[in-house]
Amino acid sequence: MRLRTWTRRRGLVLLAATALAVDLTAGGVFAGLAVSAAAADDDTASSAVTMLWNDGTRDADAPDYAAFEQLSVTVSQTEDLTNQGITVSWTGGVPTSEGDFTSDFLQIMQCWSDAGVAPEPQQCQFGAPSSSLGALTGPNVGGRAFVEGEDPEQPYDDDVKVPPTRTNPWLRSFAMPFTSVKGTSGFDISPYWSAATTNELTAVRTGDDGTGTAVFETQTSLEAPHLGCGATEAATGEPRSCWLVIVPRGSTNLDGTPATTSSNGRLSGSALSASAWKNRIAVELGFRAVSTSCPIGAQEVRTVGSEPVAEAMTSWQAALCSDGSVYGYSQIGDDEARTQLVSDMDGAASLAFVGRALDAEQSEGETLRYAPVVNGSIGIAFNIDYALGRTSQIYGRNGTPVTDLVLNPRLVAKLLTQSYRADVPGGNAAAQVAGNPRTIRNDPEFLALNPEFADFLSSAGPDGLIVALGSSDANELVWNWVRSDPDAAAFLQGQPDAWGMTVNDAYLALGLAGAGSDSFPKADLTTTAGDQATGVPGYGTLDLRPYVNDMHEAAYRARRADAGMKIVWDAAKTPAGFVAAAPQLPGSRFELAITDTASAQRYGLTMARLVNAAGVALAPTAAAVAAGVEVMQPGDVAEVRVTDPDVRSKSAYPLSYTEYAVVDVCGASLSSLTSYAGLLDYVGGAGQVAGDGVGALPRGYVPLNEEQRATLAAAAAALRSEVKTPTCDEHQPQPTPTPTPDASADPPASVDTPADPAPVTENTPAPQPSPTAGAQASAPAEFAANQTGGAARYAFLASALLAAPCLLGGPLLLRRGR
Repeated sequence: MRLRTWTRRRGLVLLAATALAVDLTAGGVFAGLAVSAAAADDDTASSAVTMLWNDGTRDADAPDYAAFEQLSVTVSQTEDLTNQGITVSWTGGVPTSEGDFTSDFLQIMQCWSDAGVAPEPQQCQFGAPSSSLGALTGPNVGGRAFVEGEDPEQPYDDDVKVPPTRTNPWLRSFAMPFTSVKGTSGFDISPYWSAATTNELTAVRTGDDGTGTAVFETQTSLEAPHLGCGATEAATGEPRSCWLVIVPRGSTNLDGTPATTSSNGRLSGSALSASAWKNRIAVELGFRAVSTSCPIGAQEVRTVGSEPVAEAMTSWQAALCSDGSVYGYSQIGDDEARTQLVSDMDGAASLAFVGRALDAEQSEGETLRYAPVVNGSIGIAFNIDYALGRTSQIYGRNGTPVTDLVLNPRLVAKLLTQSYRADVPGGNAAAQVAGNPRTIRNDPEFLALNPEFADFLSSAGPDGLIVALGSSDANELVWNWVRSDPDAAAFLQGQPDAWGMTVNDAYLALGLAGAGSDSFPKADLTTTAGDQATGVPGYGTLDLRPYVNDMHEAAYRARRADAGMKIVWDAAKTPAGFVAAAPQLPGSRFELAITDTASAQRYGLTMARLVNAAGVALAPTAAAVAAGVEVMQPGDVAEVRVTDPDVRSKSAYPLSYTEYAVVDVCGASLSSLTSYAGLLDYVGGAGQVAGDGVGALPRGYVPLNEEQRATLAAAAAALRSEVKTPTCDEHQPQPTPTPTPDASADPPASVDTPADPAPVTENTPAPQPSPTAGAQASAPAEFAANQTGGAARYAFLASALLAAPCLLGGPLLLRRGR
């Protein structure tokens, strides 16, 4: 630890207070950027688009004209897109047939084309449904294959004719080929996408009231390089736009005959065939640039921090980079960030983003400055479809998304401790959960809070609760809320709930009701072979309920309804083993995940309402999170407030948080302090303007309040004060050392030398050269050193040219695509 004096620390505080008054008067250096960001946010706020199917160009004599005439489709966001979820909603539709997708549904896909030019069917990512989903639709509805003659408007020419094979030279087969943005074309889509990677929505359901909602995952050139969305176009230097295509399907086949006349009573024919394609609605989508180039030669300013600030920092980085400042950001755990901040290790960052202050032992002897940067929340995101029995009074909602969910601390404790039978390998026979409900959907406590789920099919239920591996302040926040509830604490200690359910015995020894915990352990080591064919030991908890890397991935997997379970035995694999199960099918999805609200918003997930200490169930709306921030309590550090789950406020969301930037003032260089002050200026200005544009505060965060902004401004002023008038020992000018006389130099002129030098023998060392001769002799070596330095400078310039985009692009790409 570096030693600090009491006087210097107090002096820094006094100087910071003086500089704050000046700073508040003069304003931040990024005030202009704040104005431009606000203007950009106004643009992105209006990027939602509503399209009417009946735009005046439709054929009123078409078979499905009456079914589509009133259809109106709204896309929630069409600009500044990245890999995320956007909401597609519609009104005026015809209710989808009961059960399978027999008739009257929508098909949605992403396509590439030039700006302003609507795409053709061969430019669309479509045609790779899972086998299970394909079984719910009619022939070729979810594919690219055609049946010759089924569509009178579709030419069956060489453009759609599949080349015959050597073994079947008389093959006469037709399909829509795919042409990539790079110009390659073919009938085999496997090199481009599969059922596991595609974002197509093969069929989405319209409810009894004619409305429907679906969340569509937009993919950039990172996830779908064959579409190229967001990649920089060489001709214009702008990111490539793409298209969202919605194809409504009615109750008539491509030839105009009723679907009921088909052999299986279902609608048939591909959405890419001419008669279906002409009914499409196309919406152009504007993407952010996938990569951003930073100024050549700009020096990176290192920062590290925990995940709750990651979405915001990724947005801020790009805006600051365009202004000439390169801020690196490495997502690490909170504890690791706090440790690195006060480390003397070379290359350690001197600014860290954390959820709570360093403890007394860590901060002893350090001069730390804290500043709030974002407000946000943690919670339970869900992706659930109504899976209702036919006797339900709300059966008309079957297959449509659930929009409300209520959870209390004890229900979350049950999920986190594998206390439902379905969360334990071979759980139906596991003694540690014997007598407990199969899933949360079967739990009487859950049904009391969510009575609509009583009509769900008995088979419905989540693939556990998706959680991230590792420790974090966010995880600790969740546990503090759980333990603060007396019923949840008693359950963790082994007491049954009112219906007789008890905690999984494997978790009793962990003492989760007592000391703090900042991770989500998976303590049940049960394994099961599944069936005799798989052999021993079978699969365990980490196969059935695997971890994900972080909360961002938790949200992503919840959106795709894919928890990553590896419980399917593949005997054909070499060696044979368990492989990942297919994602849950649209219309029967049930996924829960602990994540931050920013990640949930990015992927279009809904957050559950959580019961707070006052007994009120609240969703993490901006107002509820702001109220949660207001009731935070003072911590050990004056600038850092902490969430107290015991505070009884009817309006406060219980898992609200504030993320702080903490700077090691004396450990950072003066140039780094200047850069950190600039970062805090931006964060307090343009960085608090909510929006979708680069540099804005992403959706899911809540802007700082006035008190927090004042604290942030004070921190920035303190950093500038240290730069202007250093108080830290490390920043004081170092005295120039006095040169030590050279013993080998010629003696002073006043010293007499011998008149006759002694004769030189073979063993006598050669005489030393005179200073003049030495200077001449060393000139070539000095010149060579200068030449080497010049080469090094050119090497540095070249490395900077490569490194600058990478330093920014790496974190951006990590967050933008998987």
